[in-house]
Amino acid sequence: MYKEIKGFNILSGFVVALFFFPSITFGTLEAEVFPWGIILSSMLLARQRKINAYYILFLIILLINVFYSSIIYISDLRIPEVVRSLFAYCNSSLCLVVFYQTSETLTLKTIKLVKKLFIFLLVLGLLQLIGVIGFLDPIFKFLIPRSSSESLSHVSRGVTLLATEPARAGVSLVFFYIVVRAVFIKKNKTFYDIAFFAFLVLVLKSIMALGVYSVFILLVYRIKLIKISIIVIVLAI
Repeated sequence: MYKEIKGFNILSGFVVALFFFPSITFGTLEAEVFPWGIILSSMLLARQRKINAYYILFLIILLINVFYSSIIYISDLRIPEVVRSLFAYCNSSLCLVVFYQTSETLTLKTIKLVKKLFIFLLVLGLLQLIGVIGFLDPIFKFLIPRSSSESLSHVSRGVTLLATEPARAGVSLVFFYIVVRAVFIKKNKTFYDIAFFAFLVLVLKSIMALGVYSVFILLVYRIKLIKISIIVIVLAI
């Protein structure tokens, strides 16, 4: 069934891709994250005409928290921060609900898109590291004002990909890899795990991304982790 289903067309693929790149603001907002999740999820929910009951409970808990926080911080004028935090949670959680209850066809199309985006980000990261696309910096600044078309090696940091900083780019890339690994990689998974680890260390240079990836490795390998650790340490030396 996966092979029979065709992927998105160019326009649909671009729209769905915005789910995965919230840092793309087109310079319209001073915020680092654009509410693509809320906007696009609301459009899909309008078509699905249903919403998960557990998510309603989650929203109620959030609203209670907002009400309580507003009372606590009303004298400190922190209510805008409370509301901003509410939108931040909704921006990511709505995406989860939409993809959880969507059709199998849309899910498979999205997985195909994730594979293409993952390969694109790997190539982009290498190009940014080498510094051969510096002339594209105005375009990167237009899409993501705080991003860069080159590595941030001058401040001992890695590449930003299509995000505001290496940490955010790295965490997103880890989840891209988890999907690709689970669906497309059938053999030599250990080799790809080590290769991706090297990419995070040498190109992204993000401790946060390595932390998230380490949790994934712990869940996958467990007892085998000792052998993997020995291999990684030898390679690191």
